[in-house]
Amino acid sequence: MGTDGKTTTATSAIKIGTNLTEFAAGNYYVDGSITLNDIELNGAVNLILKDGATLTTGKISGGTLNIYSQGGNNIGTFTAGDISSNVNFYGGNVTANSITGNANLSWTSANDSINATYNNVTLSKRFYDASGNIYSSSSTPTSGKLNSLDGYIVTVPDYINITSGATQINNTNKYVVKEAITLTVDETKASVVHAEIISGLTKNNDDTYTATNDTTIAVEGLPITTGLSYQNGVYEISTAQALQALATYTANHDCAGMTFNLAADIKLSNFAAINNFAGTFNGGEYLITSDSAVFGNVNGQISGNIYGVSDSKLTRVYKVTAPEHFKITGTNKGLIRNDELYASGEVSPR
Repeated sequence: MGTDGKTTTATSAIKIGTNLTEFAAGNYYVDGSITLNDIELNGAVNLILKDGATLTTGKISGGTLNIYSQGGNNIGTFTAGDISSNVNFYGGNVTANSITGNANLSWTSANDSINATYNNVTLSKRFYDASGNIYSSSSTPTSGKLNSLDGYIVTVPDYINITSGATQINNTNKYVVKEAITLTVDETKASVVHAEIISGLTKNNDDTYTATNDTTIAVEGLPITTGLSYQNGVYEISTAQALQALATYTANHDCAGMTFNLAADIKLSNFAAINNFAGTFNGGEYLITSDSAVFGNVNGQISGNIYGVSDSKLTRVYKVTAPEHFKITGTNKGLIRNDELYASGEVSPR
């Protein structure tokens, strides 16, 4: 396998035996298991590792060494001592004590790798090491095993498990992703009632996710709170704490496409209003009483029975800035301040 993953054909090549110590310029291949002592290169030597082949050598000096793999699934292996020659790596699983000559890494197969200490490395594309660190022409490594990065590095927290479509880097929390992936979320560990948003990835129609860059992914959702539950696509709220959790959440999320059902009567005091709400809130037959505004800057749909009382005086329950998008249905009691508000059902002061 040659540069950029393209096939390079050698019209003729010499099979390497066990008695070689000098290589003249030309094409050579390894078939089976071969062990050599120190090697001197005279000119440009093209070394082809056949699938499943193993070559072990001592020091390598002189000339230029170009290393190729045959390109199958059982990549050939090359283990050397110190290499002072200039080396171009086009394929194979290569390990060396050190490479003090110039080294150029150009392979693209994820099955190929190199492990050594480096003096002067040129990278033609992106590579990653055993810890998931990324290297390119602007950030060259000094040592360690490198693999070709054909995709993106995705870092996951401990509450997310990628179940298909990615390759885990050793036992780290980093994965190589180059296709659509599936994942699961441990919502207890994530401390959310429902993982509403997976940030860092693009969600597809089939519930898989796609990475478009190197990223760290996370979930966002309403925090686990007493009186807040989720089932069948709907959140249920039965406590003031849960309603306040929704208010806190709307500081950064408009809740578009999300549905909330009230599951109990709730009495509020000094409540921080639910702002910028663009979801659906169904009060049903339950009642909210509050001494301050419950919703503000609403661009969604709200139904239910909401009273507003403060020292026996009516107080604002709704503040609407986009009434053409706002609906109040059912029986609503309290002061609703907006002359352009459109409502259905009974709307009256208490």
